[in-house]
Amino acid sequence: MAVESGPVAPSAQGGTLERLFKFKANGTSLRTDTLAGLTTFMVMAYIIFLNPIILSFAGNKALESKGLPFAAVLTSTCLVAGVMTLIMGLYTNRAYALAPGLGINAVVAFAAAEGTAHATARQITQAVEELAEMSPAQLRKRFDPQRAEIICAGAIILESLVHHLGLETVTAVQRGLRDGILVDLVRRIDSPADDHSLAEAALLIGRRFQFDEAHSAQVTRLALQLFDDLAPLHRLPASSRPLRSQIFPPCRSSALLRPRARSR
Repeated sequence: MAVESGPVAPSAQGGTLERLFKFKANGTSLRTDTLAGLTTFMVMAYIIFLNPIILSFAGNKALESKGLPFAAVLTSTCLVAGVMTLIMGLYTNRAYALAPGLGINAVVAFAAAEGTAHATARQITQAVEELAEMSPAQLRKRFDPQRAEIICAGAIILESLVHHLGLETVTAVQRGLRDGILVDLVRRIDSPADDHSLAEAALLIGRRFQFDEAHSAQVTRLALQLFDDLAPLHRLPASSRPLRSQIFPPCRSSALLRPRARSR
């Protein structure tokens, strides 16, 4: 007696998680992403306790009364990191974890000599002393107001790490999550050389907002020429070249912000 098998159940084909996160399309699996997530959590978990310890001045009897409530900061840190990481994963399908930072680059820039991007251990120690003497109003004026309250704490952590690791200098790197996302996007692109769909879509968006098409075409031509001429320096894959022509039409047009006046 022959038995005919019916359609394979969705769970056998990968199930809801496969359809949602597209593991195969991204060259990964549920097991790999789970292990990566656990590893990332273990690497970042210190911030759950470090943030409240620093911002509440825990252990410092002279400043404890001036710090933020330990429990409140711990809860806020967990909620911010958890919610933002969930949004990043569910909305963008990107495996990036987000958590509050301590503004280390701002500290290095403050400590470094004018015109340089690196600070010596001595300069960082001097910066900590100067930051400790500044009032909240002065910190908000000197730094990003949203980071003013944590700058001093970040400077203390940086100073401790510099001395603990025996570093002579620290260099600020102006790169962040958005740069990593762009690099990841370039690496994921695997479209045919004659696929102009993205470029056409960018052009349509520009025309929708009445951008200067001739100017954008010129900028695109120059960008592609620079990309080709500087290939030995930037060493980007050839597959990323089409991105130059897809980015410039909307980005270079001031008409996106100031639509042309229509004649009556």
